This record gives sequence, C-alpha cells and structure tokens, in this order.
Amino acid sequence: MRNFASEWVQNRLNMGAKVKDLWYHLTGEAAVGQSVSREVVADALLAIVAGADTTSVGLTNFIWMILSHPEHYQRLREEVDRVYADADATDISKQSQLKYLSACLDESLRLLPPGLTAGVRQVPEGGRMIAGYFLPEGTQVYLPPYVMHRNPDCFYPRTDEFVPSRWISTDSFALDSDCDSALVNHNRKALLTFSYGPANCVGKKLARQEMLMVLSLLVQRFDLSFAKNFDAERWPETMRDFLATSRGALKVVARTR
Repeated sequence: MRNFASEWVQNRLNMGAKVKDLWYHLTGEAAVGQSVSREVVADALLAIVAGADTTSVGLTNFIWMILSHPEHYQRLREEVDRVYADADATDISKQSQLKYLSACLDESLRLLPPGLTAGVRQVPEGGRMIAGYFLPEGTQVYLPPYVMHRNPDCFYPRTDEFVPSRWISTDSFALDSDCDSALVNHNRKALLTFSYGPANCVGKKLARQEMLMVLSLLVQRFDLSFAKNFDAERWPETMRDFLATSRGALKVVARTR
C-alpha cells in the first residue's frame, strides 16, 4: 500500500495542480517534480484510509443495512422525496431536513463502523486505571468501536438491532421498543465512528456531507434491491478487520425510478 501511495503521489506531483485539491495545499507548486518525501507518502496513506476507504465502507454498510430493513428504506425514501421534491440531492443546504436519513446513517455506523478497531491511543503521564487494570504511561491502547457500539451500558435496549429512532429521541425510541424512557441507555459520546477527543477525525463534517449527499442521490434516482440469489444475510461475515476493513462484494440491483 505504501508503494501504491508513493506512485500516486509522484504522478500527481508530476501533473501539477489543475485545481486547488488536497495536494495543492499539502505541497504547493514548488514541490512539483521533486522527490516524494516520507511525510507526503504518509499523508497519502492517511488520505486513502481516512478520507476515501472509510467513507466507501460506510456507504456500503449502509446500503446493506437499509436494504435488509425494507420498512426503514421506505420511510427514508419518502423523506428524501419530500425534502428534494423540487431540487436535486446535490443541494447540501437541505441536509439539515434529512432527520430520518441521518438517524439511519448513525445507526448503521453504530452497528457496522467502517473502522472496526480504530486508531491507537497512548496512556498519558502518570498512567491510568482502565477497565479495572492499571496501565503505565506510554502504553498503547486500542478501543474497538464495534465492541463499544454493542455494549448495552451505552446503547439499550435492542442493542444489536437496527433501530434508527434511538437517534431521534429517547422518548420515541422507548415507545418503539416498549421500554420506559428512564431505562434507556443512549450515550452519544460512545459513538466512536469518527473517534473521540482532540485527535478525532478532522474530516468528520465533510464525510457526513458526502455520505448524506451520495445516499440521497441514490435514493432519489434509483430503486435499490439485493441481486437475485445473493446471500445478503451472510454478507457481514465477509468482513475482515485490518485497521481498514475489507469486505466481500455487495451485489445490488439499481433501477432508475
């Protein structure tokens, strides 16, 4: 992957900046034709993994999740059709009105986060007690979002189920789940899709805009369904965690509306 990133960086620098893209800001025109530094290759790796691959995985996971729950697919399609009745879904100024689509996206990112393990953190000076164990300073700690997102202490009830209403209001979720709102656990800080704290994802707002726009366009323009004879139920079993997440082909038929 490092070789791949190095090759693409060199090609881009040789081409020069035709628009003010990421590399225009990272290197400037003065860097064109120069040798590729380790720092620029590291930036390329970060841009691929954090800026493209995770968004792609998140979109794929969403499509699987929503097609696996037709009642929610129908409801979000009605919302998209209403919000964009007289406009194209590329108009991001209307995204604040996509309450249900946004809730479906959060719930999909909760159950199937693009980064199943996520990045490393370092125990600060003096050490810390974590989960009943003392870890000395400098210890590296990984916190898997997949595990945290399915912790009933953070999200309860129906922890392992796709229930978008939990992101709209705990009262409506309690009503949907036949549970007293006082017994509902919904810790928004435990949603670690974009990490948390000062080292969280710098592109979070851009990524959400991208995903909401792409999903709105797909819903607005196409009828989506799983391909014939595709074993959709077993598709999540194809996922493999390599920090970035690999997954098998998601076979979907898209018909123009």
